[in-house]
Amino acid sequence: MFKILQPVQLYIGIYKNRFEVLDLSSNERFISSNHFNFSSNRLAIADFLQAEKALRSAVSPLIKQHKKIGFISPTLTLVFQQFDLVEGGLSDVEKRALRDLGEHLGGRYIYITDSTRPLTPTESLCILAGK
Repeated sequence: MFKILQPVQLYIGIYKNRFEVLDLSSNERFISSNHFNFSSNRLAIADFLQAEKALRSAVSPLIKQHKKIGFISPTLTLVFQQFDLVEGGLSDVEKRALRDLGEHLGGRYIYITDSTRPLTPTESLCILAGK
C-alpha cells in the first residue's frame, strides 16, 4: 500500500481542559494548550467549540507530519479514552460528543473506550484492528 494512503492512527486521552494525543505509528505525543477551557465541574466536554479548538491544536502538528498530495488529507482513525469525570462510565450524550469531535476533526473511523486504565499503544492498535 502506498504510504500516502495509510490512515493516521491516533489515541486521544481526554482530561479536564486538556487532550493528550499519541500518534500510534510514530509514538509522538502532543498535548493541547492550556488556554482552552472546555470542561465544567460535571462534564469533561462542556463547551464543544472550545474542545474542538483544543483538540485541533493538539492534532494539527501530527497531521502536518503525514504527507499530503494537493488537497488530499490522510484518513484519520481515532481511539478516544476519557480519564476525568467518568464516575459511573460515559453517558450516551458524552459518547456522542466524543464521536462528533472526532468527525469534526476529520476522523473516518472513531472508537470510544470506557476503560479508565490507560491503554498501551498495542492495545489501541488492537482496538483499531477490531480484535
